[in-house]
Amino acid sequence: MISPCIVAAPSFSSSLIVSSDAQGASSATSVDLDSDGDIDLLTTASGNNAVVWHENDGAQNFSTQTISTAAIGVKHAISVDLDGDGDFDVLSASPGDDKITWYENDGNQNFTAFTITTSADGAQMVAAADLDQDGDIDVLSASTSDDKIAWYENDGSQNFTLQTISTTADGATTVLITDLDHDGDQDVLSTSSLDNKIAWYKNDGAQNFTLQTISTTANGVTALEITDLDRDGDIDLVATSHDGDTVAWYRNDGNQSFSVQTISSAVNGAQDVAVGDVDRDGDIDVLVITDTGNSLIWFENTPGQMFSARTLAASVSGGRSVEVADVDADGLLDVITASAANNTVAWNVNLRTSSTVNFSPLHSVTTTADSTRSVFAIDLDRDGDIDLLSASQGDDKIAWYENNGSQSFSLHTISTTADGAFFVYADDVDADGDIDILSASLFDNKIAWYENDGSQNFTPQTISTNANFASAAITADVDGDGDVDVVSASRFDNKVAWYENDGSQNFAERIISTSAAGARSVDAVDMDGDGDVDVLVSAINSNMVAWYENDGKQNFTENSITITLEKARSAVAVDMDHDGDMDVLAAAAKDPVHIVAWYENDGNQNFSQHTISTNVAGVRKVVSADVDGDGDMDVISAGFYGNTVYWHENDGKQNFTRHEVVTSVNGPVGLFAIDVDGDGDTDIVSGIYRDNQVAWHENFANEIFSDGFE
Repeated sequence: MISPCIVAAPSFSSSLIVSSDAQGASSATSVDLDSDGDIDLLTTASGNNAVVWHENDGAQNFSTQTISTAAIGVKHAISVDLDGDGDFDVLSASPGDDKITWYENDGNQNFTAFTITTSADGAQMVAAADLDQDGDIDVLSASTSDDKIAWYENDGSQNFTLQTISTTADGATTVLITDLDHDGDQDVLSTSSLDNKIAWYKNDGAQNFTLQTISTTANGVTALEITDLDRDGDIDLVATSHDGDTVAWYRNDGNQSFSVQTISSAVNGAQDVAVGDVDRDGDIDVLVITDTGNSLIWFENTPGQMFSARTLAASVSGGRSVEVADVDADGLLDVITASAANNTVAWNVNLRTSSTVNFSPLHSVTTTADSTRSVFAIDLDRDGDIDLLSASQGDDKIAWYENNGSQSFSLHTISTTADGAFFVYADDVDADGDIDILSASLFDNKIAWYENDGSQNFTPQTISTNANFASAAITADVDGDGDVDVVSASRFDNKVAWYENDGSQNFAERIISTSAAGARSVDAVDMDGDGDVDVLVSAINSNMVAWYENDGKQNFTENSITITLEKARSAVAVDMDHDGDMDVLAAAAKDPVHIVAWYENDGNQNFSQHTISTNVAGVRKVVSADVDGDGDMDVISAGFYGNTVYWHENDGKQNFTRHEVVTSVNGPVGLFAIDVDGDGDTDIVSGIYRDNQVAWHENFANEIFSDGFE
């Protein structure tokens, strides 16, 4: 067993009560209302008609300051500088008096109420943005009794004119604003619980809005959040359906056609939803608070947008609101809640607590994968546990290993005709709700996919036999048309290509480059944040890592990141420093230099190299994950010559310390990081070439979430 190292693993505290006198607490949001550099809370309580803010003294001691007690049955409040004077004003929606009200801040947090409207019948929610782009802030509302979505045009002096967007949102509950179609103007979204509808209203630029229905099957929909959940550059949605006990996300194909993906259909009385990277592993997680289920649940996003549910609290009585924010300014997202039945506003601290990262000796899954080259992990059979996949060159085999739920794995062969099988990947290629398999094989120059019939019977389908010495193949919606395309790298023809899916899984090859000499690895992600999918490549013969910029019409321009990384074998895109842009993690091995490095993106796609290690002998593969649960991205590497798998601990400032995961494995080449055993920490899956082995390495640094609200 490898010697352990002491690191920090996250947990959430029990609830810290901000207020227990919020009668019928209905919403809670975060804002630095007094501009003193710390996070205050803005809350509403329908039972005592109160809009209040809770002043943070900087040490997270909160004192309650009343803004109003005349907002009858108030449901929602937000903060915005409505009058442009440099401080935060407040807006509220109150159904008891059908009012949208704004409260002018005099700069010293003394508030004066002004009525915007008294005709938002059953006002539920308020939003604000410069909808008409005239330089001032307009106001929007959703009101349930008149089924209305409306906006109130600000003339610049805070005189507001009602403009109706829709009166067909039956039981309107939510209104949000974003440029959903990326055309430069602000569109509007809504939910309505009586017609189970999620809709968006396309702005033509002159504030004429056209209804576009996203769903009419969100049973009793109560809440909606905007996020790019799959990191493909367009805006997805996450919604809770109270009557359907469901939380789901709606995947945007880039053309504003949405496909529903259920996260869970067992969330009793799902009431509100929040999104954020709670565990700081680079993807967006989902949190849900329930009305009747008394629960606060975190759905951890794992590769492929597979979600693992964890109950953070089991005694939330009448949950109404959940939000994430870094309340204590420690770099981690905390959780803020409002609960109506126990009249409580609370927050739960995302903690760093001392723990031990201690990897077990390897758990062997198989020793019959002849010359293992690649591994992947996903819940292939959708039974709630993580299965494994491998590509093995010596026996031309693509295989999957079924997890029985106790990490005992059964071998299932998918194919033995992938000649020189080199790479394996998994995704729902045909959008039928099950997971298909993708492979790249060297000697038949083939990119193939294996269609899953839903019972894990696989039918091979050839995408291309023109990828000379095919070394990698992954999926991405390259053209943003809502189906799954494929991207490949092939070494002997120096080719990077994508294969356009016509929607019926007929694939047409499109060349990105034929000058990536020895193209070895490929990744597909929005590198420049412009809303389309770019391509990242490492090329072993040209010592190159480069990214190919998509102009939105699938014309690609090569941009070099480095041409001095000798025998560049692996490159992946990841936000290593959590600054909001895509950095690059890469590895190369040519005697005497064996280097793991990351390339920092300055936000304008200028990259600077930072060395992580020069001591991973024969490094073949690198991946990133938060191994120690401390909120930053660590690195995992496979040293082929050194017969060792390492993890490189990030101190939060991108200084790395190397630790051994396992030694004396004969030629590790494949890596995948995922929570194999469902205990809340990141385990490692490895493919070991000379041992013909697929193995996993158990991490004992568990994440433990206390049952807050006790």
